Amino acid sequence: MNMPSADITPKGKHFLMHETQWRPWQPRYWYGTNFYCYGVGASTELTVTNWNSGVGAPNLATGIGFKSAPQLLKETHPHSELKVTFGQKLVLNHRGTGLGSFSFGHVSFRTPKTHTRITAGGFHGTRQLLTRTTGNFLAGLEQPLNKKDSLIWVNEYMHGQHDFGNFVTGLLYHPGGSKNHVIVAAVKIPSRAENGKVGVVLEYGLFF
Repeated sequence: MNMPSADITPKGKHFLMHETQWRPWQPRYWYGTNFYCYGVGASTELTVTNWNSGVGAPNLATGIGFKSAPQLLKETHPHSELKVTFGQKLVLNHRGTGLGSFSFGHVSFRTPKTHTRITAGGFHGTRQLLTRTTGNFLAGLEQPLNKKDSLIWVNEYMHGQHDFGNFVTGLLYHPGGSKNHVIVAAVKIPSRAENGKVGVVLEYGLFF
């Protein structure tokens, strides 16, 4: 799932996640992405991402950067989790197209009673990652399905004609209620035919 979330790795902790994008009905299609984050405090993490290792992806790339998500109205409205999230990555393409970038920003909050997290914002990326230089809007919705928030229905959408132009919907699960482990199973649906085909998204993440 390519849309950056408002979650930040706690200070002094590490986070590793592997993502597989796969079509079992077309075995030659497989892309793997790996994420690493380190929490440095002040609602900020440093990030390293390797995108699209797999079968001949033209945008196999590594990005190094940061993400910050300060919470607003923390004293007066803590349950709203109102956050402004922004980040930047320098992107090195491993197929010979050079250096590029990926930038994003969004606002998110939780609704009362249902605790639904709603996210809206925008992004800009270069061809080294998105296969064309472009920018557009993004949106997300996360709905907890139990009281412990160990099972969450997640949805994300990134608009436009580019490699991240997809709608992704699925389930996020914290085994045993522990937030140290993250498992995601979802379906990726391209927003345009030019962006690819439907696929399965599987992720496993670990805080340590």
